[in-house]
Amino acid sequence: MDFDGKVLWSKKLNHKVKALSSEIALSIPKDELAGTNYDPEKCFISAKLTSSGGALLSTNDLYFKRPKDLKYTKATIQTELSKQGDHYVLKLSCNALAPRVEITFGDEEVSLSDNYMDVLPNEPVSISIKSPATLEQLKKTLKIKSLDQL
Repeated sequence: MDFDGKVLWSKKLNHKVKALSSEIALSIPKDELAGTNYDPEKCFISAKLTSSGGALLSTNDLYFKRPKDLKYTKATIQTELSKQGDHYVLKLSCNALAPRVEITFGDEEVSLSDNYMDVLPNEPVSISIKSPATLEQLKKTLKIKSLDQL
């Protein structure tokens, strides 16, 4: 995928993994990607592991270059914060790859279900938040930063 969300190459495979184990499920030779016209400074691989029932178990984004050598598209990150029962949910979405998104709430006491993640274009992410703060306090102190903004 390029940083704007255009899928350049895709592969899906069924692979069984033994419980409490780790193994290589797929190796991709660079020549297999050659016909895609990918630019290693502006593209990445997004790998997703799902259960046999289709539930997302794990994701990993793999880059061809070190972060300092990547040419990010500046992402616009949209946020939507709401209260749901005894916790809050922060939904993040973006128009381009937002790498290593950092979520902070100033001095507010918060516990986040995730932080420092890549937000892919057109693939919203929901973060669960536990905090004694009010919705208004959280909205006022919310700060979002990503590596492409540095």
